[in-house]
Amino acid sequence: MTASGIALVLLILVLVLAVLTFIFTRNPRYFTGKEVFLVAMVPSNESEAKGIAEDFGGVLASAGQIAVAQKEGAEYACMAGWASDGHTYMPRQETDAGCGSTGVNKNFVCGNDAWSTCRAGVLVYGKKAAKTLLCKPGIPIAPFNSSQWSQFS
Repeated sequence: MTASGIALVLLILVLVLAVLTFIFTRNPRYFTGKEVFLVAMVPSNESEAKGIAEDFGGVLASAGQIAVAQKEGAEYACMAGWASDGHTYMPRQETDAGCGSTGVNKNFVCGNDAWSTCRAGVLVYGKKAAKTLLCKPGIPIAPFNSSQWSQFS
């Protein structure tokens, strides 16, 4: 191989490393494997919602984490979930009269967010179990969107 060929290979390697560094530093969830996912269990209060998130190995998702998930393609089949700030959110990729508009819909389902009356699931930030390895049989976990189980699949 000539010197110019070696230089070209080195340049390509440097560019690949630069891109990977950019991805991992700008989007640490790619490195950690953590994502926002919806568990379709209806909590009666904030403490119960936190417990559900912990049962699935995570924490209640923040509004910022939900916004990032929506930008990455999250849409939980017209289901809303509770988040760490005590509000409900429903990320949407397309507007639907019964499910909200494109973007992150805050309080769309529950209005003033009454824990005792609102029928919403729990938005968890953590490592989502593989579809075949669900640790809680009978408890539905929503797919990331209509074509992906996980944000990383």
